[in-house]
Amino acid sequence: SPTWTRDFAERALGLLQEGKSGLVHLVNAGEATRQEYVAEILRLAGRKTRVEGVDSGSFPRAAPVPEDERLKSKRKEILKKWKTALKVYLKNELQKPN
Repeated sequence: SPTWTRDFAERALGLLQEGKSGLVHLVNAGEATRQEYVAEILRLAGRKTRVEGVDSGSFPRAAPVPEDERLKSKRKEILKKWKTALKVYLKNELQKPN
């Protein structure tokens, strides 16, 4: 679940202000593979670039990673859809002067 740090921080602060405690997962709604995420970034940036998937074995990691990395939690806070968050983020970033 790609998650915008601003959405995460705002909701985390809200939970603290509400006096909540304990383990909570904060994620933007929806899920995507890394390939889908990168393809969406390029699409929103107006790029017509094809993104090819690769096997995760092409990127060795020091620690084992589960086949399915999606967040699974009974106590989670769902934020806005990740595509919506990404669109707002990129709009703000692409409008900044260099």
